Amino acid sequence: MNDAFRVLNKPTSVCISRVKEETPLSNTFFFQLEGIQASPGQFFMVWIPGIDEIPMSISKIDNPGNEYGFTVAMVGEATRALYDKEQGDIIGIRGPYGRGFTLDDPIKNPCIVGGGTGMAAVKPLLHTFLTSKSRVTVINAARTESQLLYHEELGAIQHSGIKYLTSTDDGTCGEQCFGHELLEMLLRAEQDKIEKVFCCGPEIMMERIFDLCQKHDLPLEISMERVMRCGFGICGLCGLDDGGLMVCKDGPVFSSEDIKEISEFGKYKRDFSGAKKSNQG
Repeated sequence: MNDAFRVLNKPTSVCISRVKEETPLSNTFFFQLEGIQASPGQFFMVWIPGIDEIPMSISKIDNPGNEYGFTVAMVGEATRALYDKEQGDIIGIRGPYGRGFTLDDPIKNPCIVGGGTGMAAVKPLLHTFLTSKSRVTVINAARTESQLLYHEELGAIQHSGIKYLTSTDDGTCGEQCFGHELLEMLLRAEQDKIEKVFCCGPEIMMERIFDLCQKHDLPLEISMERVMRCGFGICGLCGLDDGGLMVCKDGPVFSSEDIKEISEFGKYKRDFSGAKKSNQG
């Protein structure tokens, strides 16, 4: 059995090599793992010994160097336990899983929109676009300045082919508006001639961005989040209404055409019991 197959089907124990604080409530955890090949938009199933196993977007990809990372915000029991991990602690990794962002064709003027912790899922796109010498527009949106993920890092490289913009609900950094409203301002100005939008964040924000992209005839790819257990299409927990697409294997990245067929998008998601929970809150 080769390493890649082993990693996909059961957790591989890895040692946390370093931890970086991103915000007062978010840390990025880095580790080394050989025998895998990750791409932007994919995710790992992360096992926290004695607690749970949860899906985490891959926020750092260095395939040649075998270094990977994911960013954790404290939102529940599992993420709180993971957040408290330190350099040298052991966790389990399965994956990478899922369909990532489409990067086959060169894009000169892409726009990346990250809302809250959703910025973690789209951050690896930056390396790809900068390597191909694209002119990237990045919109980083959060409730307040202290919750802007990777804010210092993105600000430091904004003159390297990146136009970096921020929006906050309370106006503490950048425009006082939501992420989709800042994108709408850019599209109205028509200064950057954005060719395609890549997005992850609260689903209510992504729904507004979908509407904007439809209005402006812009291709869009979003990264969706749903509860899941297996990560590769067996348990069925992440199945979407009405067509039966599964977030773990058909996504988590979906195109505009996919989104048109997902009746629950922007309206509701399901918990582990299958009960509907509104996405409008």
